[in-house]
Amino acid sequence: MRRILIDFGEYRGYQVSELPQGELDALAKRFPLSVENCPGLDWEDLAVTIAVHEEVRRRESGGTPTKKLPSLQELANDIVAKGFRVASKVHHPDLSGDNDAQLRLTDARDRLVTLISNIESPDDEQDAILITAPPVVRAARAAEQPQDPFGFGLSDDDVPF
Repeated sequence: MRRILIDFGEYRGYQVSELPQGELDALAKRFPLSVENCPGLDWEDLAVTIAVHEEVRRRESGGTPTKKLPSLQELANDIVAKGFRVASKVHHPDLSGDNDAQLRLTDARDRLVTLISNIESPDDEQDAILITAPPVVRAARAAEQPQDPFGFGLSDDDVPF
């Protein structure tokens, strides 16, 4: 069975069963269990609707949110960050360490972070059904993007002042 994951906001990467009650209630309103309110449903929308309302019913009968399991990338980033902090206490020049050693440590951390970004998700995550942001949120994000009236492909980040 394909997993259903949130693909936006604070709960990106969460499964429906891992969401707090308020977020689950918001999804239940967005995906009502009524055909009249959902014209043009495709099979993925139907799967999401069923999963959301199945979770609502499970919780109504005493179930609680399941604990979110961190992804391989999240765990690897945690290991690197904590290891970097411990090693910095030994090598940082402010703590009687050596500047060159700290620079090498920082370089090692940056290389590891780059390698971590290449960790592939397990097959079940790659084949998941993603719940995207509601259309209103997507439109608001698009409006926040800087406009490029002359078509130069520049943003505010490209201007050095």
